[in-house]
Amino acid sequence: MRCQRATELMSLQLDQMLDQAGEEELEKHLKACPMCASTWTAMQEVSMLLAVAPMVGPAPGFTQRVKARIARRQSRRQLVTGYLVLAAGLLLIMALPLAYLAMPVSHVGRAVAQDPQALRHGLGLLARFGAIAHSFGEACWLLARAVLGLFSPTLLLAAVALCGLLLAIWAYLVSGHSLIIRLNVKS
Repeated sequence: MRCQRATELMSLQLDQMLDQAGEEELEKHLKACPMCASTWTAMQEVSMLLAVAPMVGPAPGFTQRVKARIARRQSRRQLVTGYLVLAAGLLLIMALPLAYLAMPVSHVGRAVAQDPQALRHGLGLLARFGAIAHSFGEACWLLARAVLGLFSPTLLLAAVALCGLLLAIWAYLVSGHSLIIRLNVKS
C-alpha cells in the first residue's frame, strides 16, 4: 500500500467510517512504515485536542448585524439601480429631440443654400422670439410679485415651510426608507 492511500484510510478511521478490511490494511501498513505511524499518532492527538476543545459561537448580536448589513447593501443597490434607470431615461428623453431637430437643420441648410436672405430672416425671427420670451418672463415676474403681495409674510413663510416639509418627505421615501416597508418587516 502506498502512503497516500494510508493517509486516506487514517482520515476515514478518525471519522469512524472505515470498515474491518480497511482497518486491517491500515494496521498492517502502520507496522511497516514508521513515517505513516508517526503521522497517525499526530492525527490522533489533533483529533483528541479538537474533541476536548469547547465550541466557540459567534459574538452576541452577530446575526442581527449581518442581516442589517445585507439589508443596507440591498437598499443601496436598489437606490443606485433606480438612479441609473432614471439617468438612462433622462438621457433618452434628452436625445429624442436631438434626432428630431437634426432633420430641420438639414432643411435649413438647403434653404440657406438656395436663398441667402433666408438666414437673415431666420435670425430676425429668432430675435423677435427672444423679445417675446423676455416680455413673457417679465409679465410672469410681475404676476408673481402681485400674487405674493396679497398674502402676509407669515402665510408665505408657512407655505414655503410646508413645501420644504413635503420635499423632505418625498426625498426620505425615495431614498428607500419607506414607513410602509418598515411596518411590513416588523409584522
